[in-house]
Amino acid sequence: MSQLPAVGSTREPDIERIVSLKPDLLITFTNIPSPDALDDKLPEGIAVLRFDLSRSASLREEMAVLGFLLDEPESSQKYLDWYDRYVGEIEERASLIEDKDRVRVLMERERSADTGPTARWAYASETGYTDLVDNAGGINIARGFMEGNKDLEAEFVIDKDPEVIVGLSYKGGYKSDDSEAMKAYYDEIMSFGGFANISAVRNGRVHIISGDFSIGPQLVVGAATVAKWLYPEQFRDLDPVQVHREFLSDLMNLDYDPTEKGAFTYPE
Repeated sequence: MSQLPAVGSTREPDIERIVSLKPDLLITFTNIPSPDALDDKLPEGIAVLRFDLSRSASLREEMAVLGFLLDEPESSQKYLDWYDRYVGEIEERASLIEDKDRVRVLMERERSADTGPTARWAYASETGYTDLVDNAGGINIARGFMEGNKDLEAEFVIDKDPEVIVGLSYKGGYKSDDSEAMKAYYDEIMSFGGFANISAVRNGRVHIISGDFSIGPQLVVGAATVAKWLYPEQFRDLDPVQVHREFLSDLMNLDYDPTEKGAFTYPE
């Protein structure tokens, strides 16, 4: 892809360059760029399709549609079989967990300069990231308290006492073998003011996950990883590393061993 023409960014598409390539179809994200920045500026004859490609509720259908549009039904069916095998198993086992045994989880990501000094940047709903906990049968402590993702005061987190904290990082991943940035994020959660007595911190159940391999078509890998963190006994025979290997070798046709390259979780 690095050898192909650039057509701007998601937020600032290069309309002139797009038109010059005479595409039959343009695929972009569900709500970015806005129709007035893209669709309305394109001549008739260029179709626009918007996919999310990260939500468990729509990912399967979107991948099937892509297989049809690109005339790759065998490739898409191979992906769907892989998806159904693991996501189906995870959801089936999670459905057997009694309500009283479901794990309380804080879903958050790395703090930015805009995050309040006494807050965490948390996720409540409507993202591929929150789907990871929902599929595994966990209880997202922010769901019902807020929508989407935004600042969540630490006082609320302490009161809800999550048993597991999952932090989303875009450091490491496939780009780097160095897990130091993910470790720094982990250490920041462990030492955050007032968190010392939270069950997740006290019991060492804080986990950092890379967005590189856990959201998007790789959601299956992320779901297996989070399921194992939340319910190690129920999923003791599920091997997230093997699921990741299958994605890379069988579906992406890559010679890439995730145990030797990249940084995907911390602690490993």
